[in-house]
Amino acid sequence: MKDIKKYTNEDMKDIKKYTKKMFLDYANGFNYSEDAELGHLGKYKSDAEIKEDMKKWKLKDFREFYGFTHKDWNTGKEYKAIEGVNCMDCFSIMRNDEHSSINKNYCRECLQ
Repeated sequence: MKDIKKYTNEDMKDIKKYTKKMFLDYANGFNYSEDAELGHLGKYKSDAEIKEDMKKWKLKDFREFYGFTHKDWNTGKEYKAIEGVNCMDCFSIMRNDEHSSINKNYCRECLQ
């Protein structure tokens, strides 16, 4: 993975934020039955149970469970935005300005 500080705006044009719907679609590509049987999913005892509960999850829950926030649609690589470093929406590097210092999650452009 490229050093996060070395991404240019050109590198980031294909990096898009995963939405809740995208995470739900992503989850449907997996069968969690074996993980559930082995106890790797905590309280979930079946594939159907975790997928039903996922419908109630917030975006933050998906990000924590899967470990990524964005995907580069050109290369297929998944990335995790770092709070205070990357904008959680557009993945750009946060500027050291008053707005970014107060917010820490979204750049000025994404909030406007």
